[in-house]
Amino acid sequence: MKEKVEQIKQCLLEDIKEVKTSQDIVDIKAKYIGKSGLITDLMKNMKDYSPEERKEIGQLVNSAKNEITNIITSKEADINNAILNEKLASESIDITLPA
Repeated sequence: MKEKVEQIKQCLLEDIKEVKTSQDIVDIKAKYIGKSGLITDLMKNMKDYSPEERKEIGQLVNSAKNEITNIITSKEADINNAILNEKLASESIDITLPA
């Protein structure tokens, strides 16, 4: 299970490098932490394990989910800042021009 979680994290890190737009962020969220995402699937499969294993696996999956959420949120903030900066640069007004 630990290998599977690490594999999901590696896939996320590769996918996050490809993100260019806010729609890409939405797609990444859906793929990893959405209703039928990879992490959500791991959580749904918890019933297949014994109570002792559930505790350990639950902590591992929750930790991975928090880490993935932080990575996605950080990238989303970067993209939003880039979009805002681009918009501000294109909408500059020259106040020295006559009305």
